[in-house]
Amino acid sequence: MNDMLLPYDHPTTVVIVDDNDWFLHTLDLRMPADMSYLSFHDARAALKHVNTRSPLPPISERCFSSNGSASAWKDPMIQLDLTLIEQEIKNPERFMRTSIVVVDYAMPEMNGLEFCREVTDRSIKRVLLTGVADEKLAVQAFNDGIIDRFLPKNEDGALDLVVKFTRDLQRRYFLEQQKALEDSLRADPPQFLSDAAIVRHFAALQRKIEFVEHYLVGDPPGFIFVTASGLLYRLVVLSDRDVEAQVEFAKNAGAPRSILDSLSTRDKVGFFFDDPQGAGEEGLCWSDYLHDATPVVGRERWLTALVRDPPIDVDYTRERASFQSHLDRVDALREHLRKQSTAVRPEATPGFGPSALQG
Repeated sequence: MNDMLLPYDHPTTVVIVDDNDWFLHTLDLRMPADMSYLSFHDARAALKHVNTRSPLPPISERCFSSNGSASAWKDPMIQLDLTLIEQEIKNPERFMRTSIVVVDYAMPEMNGLEFCREVTDRSIKRVLLTGVADEKLAVQAFNDGIIDRFLPKNEDGALDLVVKFTRDLQRRYFLEQQKALEDSLRADPPQFLSDAAIVRHFAALQRKIEFVEHYLVGDPPGFIFVTASGLLYRLVVLSDRDVEAQVEFAKNAGAPRSILDSLSTRDKVGFFFDDPQGAGEEGLCWSDYLHDATPVVGRERWLTALVRDPPIDVDYTRERASFQSHLDRVDALREHLRKQSTAVRPEATPGFGPSALQG
């Protein structure tokens, strides 16, 4: 799937485990503001948190359906229902999924390798922080598949490498989570997913509107983009055949000649989210369903349109389900539990920061 856009992507949570309050405080100052993370001083509390499975399984375990759908790509044995993918945007718990643990080797309750062995979800990526004397053990653990990376803790730039490793491993986490989707999509894939021109257009839009999550959708094909503050965009991606189908749809639904001309000349593309049969005697205001077309030429010529605040058939609210609202809740929780932790452990370093989360 490395040559394809991911069918979906959203922020997840990094769990950091270290009994050294000074290190947690220093790392807390270095962590990016847009990264969801929890820091634990207590390894047992951290392990309990990591091994507590979310009540809602990952998308890759929920997006297959036995019922037919107009927005499904199929193979003979299994059906991928895209309507189940876009439903994820209403689930605030999606950001709390642990994708990576960063754990110190030398801890009193259990060492970092013991911690990594006891993580029950093997899809979670594991980074071990080591001292000089621990490096041989770390190399062996890496070779044995117990950890995914190791990092000398006292090395110059170690904190920056922690951030880099988490970014890299979150990408790997999503690639591996979506293996079942890859197998299904390869049976009859939407071709734009692997077209280099669309990949470049996707990246340019990400820089422009700064969306932090995306979800593959159908009818019409494309993506839902969601910014950190919860703004929604719909990227429509149509092949020439898709456009011809839209022209035929509009013609059969009684669209005026001006609408048919806009579609036929490829000046506009349609996002027909209402059924013309239910529009009543006055009919549809067809111009509301047309958007300026941006051509993207790759293996074939695509027509794209970016629609802000699109209608969606999902019970979604920004206040409850945006990434920023999640970060605000996590920040408040870290501060609350830091105070609890300091009260329980009066020997803790004063002012070691809000990131030492006692689970």
